[in-house]
Amino acid sequence: MIKADTDKRAANEARSGSAVSTLGVIGGLGPMATARFYETIVQMTKADTDQQHLSVYISSRPDTPDRTAHIIDPQQPDPAVYMIEAGRQLIHMGADYLAIPCVTAHHYFSRLQMALTKPLISLTDQTMRYLSERNIRRIGVLATDGTLSGRIFQDACETAGIQCLVPDRETQADVMHLIYNCLKTDRPFGVEEQTLFLRAAEKLLSQGAECVLLGCTELSLASQNCQPETHCINVMAILAAACVTACGASLRDDYQRLIEPGWSDKAYDHRPYIFEELAK
Repeated sequence: MIKADTDKRAANEARSGSAVSTLGVIGGLGPMATARFYETIVQMTKADTDQQHLSVYISSRPDTPDRTAHIIDPQQPDPAVYMIEAGRQLIHMGADYLAIPCVTAHHYFSRLQMALTKPLISLTDQTMRYLSERNIRRIGVLATDGTLSGRIFQDACETAGIQCLVPDRETQADVMHLIYNCLKTDRPFGVEEQTLFLRAAEKLLSQGAECVLLGCTELSLASQNCQPETHCINVMAILAAACVTACGASLRDDYQRLIEPGWSDKAYDHRPYIFEELAK
């Protein structure tokens, strides 16, 4: 297995225009979001052949305890143990970079990075960079109770000098319903669900948010419901863009449409995304 991985990496390096680093995905948090994350990576990669796409190992661990449950009640089973185990397995398989397509899991980011010997690409850091480069100074966030209770975006925004708005209690209950009772269970996203989704986004915009972060990877599954006036930003797609460039591949010219679903064409600035190199 290790020799085969080494041979494959050498072959990658020999191909002009292909990715030269391998990505490891700590996934299954949840499974459908992980599947969408990989799909987004493929859709974003500028490739004329199969061989120019990223080499990706995915560890899908849906048995990982619920992140929100543990953040709210630390007596609940610790999900970090499962994520560290998955990360170490991916590194053993040959991963050069690691990513977790789960926003709430970033509550454990420092602990995971300390336990792993390869760089873990931070969704929150990359999101703050994306917002700062576009001079966005006030955002709204739709996310899980765990993400909000753990202040994952609030603290990152404070460091970046960005104001962070979150839903009121009633609206947050609607967001959790959409995430846990609809998207995680793969129920149809019908008119009622779309109404709740758009109402939650519009409330944040009415408070002065310049855009609304889809701050849960499950919400990326509902990104097709975003309208031009809701100004949604898909943070999972930002992470995907960072992974593509970190591993040495190029982004498609229209990659930004996956990050900003539903925005009018005039809203795109079409600037290239450059991943800030991490020490391996």
